[in-house]
Amino acid sequence: MTDLTSLASTIYGVAVDKKKRDEIVSQFRQIKEAVADDPKQFVSILGDVLVSCATGNTPEEWNKAKNSSDEGERSHFATKGTECTILALVATGKAINNLPEAAEQLAKKIKSVREVKEAADDIIEKYL
Repeated sequence: MTDLTSLASTIYGVAVDKKKRDEIVSQFRQIKEAVADDPKQFVSILGDVLVSCATGNTPEEWNKAKNSSDEGERSHFATKGTECTILALVATGKAINNLPEAAEQLAKKIKSVREVKEAADDIIEKYL
């Protein structure tokens, strides 16, 4: 299974499966309990998670990309991390570029919802 397929499967599972959602809540509770005694641990864990999310590689995998004696392993992790980072940057850039248009569309939708609500209120007031 590819990283993208795995991500899609996880998102779908969370959206439709209560058991999956309960498992995630349980995992977050375990993290909370694990760092309760030393909150500074959370910053380190969060940093590792952000690196993994943004690049597709864990810090340990980046270490292998730099220091592994196995050329194939080094190449795999370096390529994977670079590709994921570029995709993340492109997706972020596209999202930022689309923000003004998205905001305008949202404003139009809000206005049309208000108009429908006002019309419904008028009808209710007239006939009820």
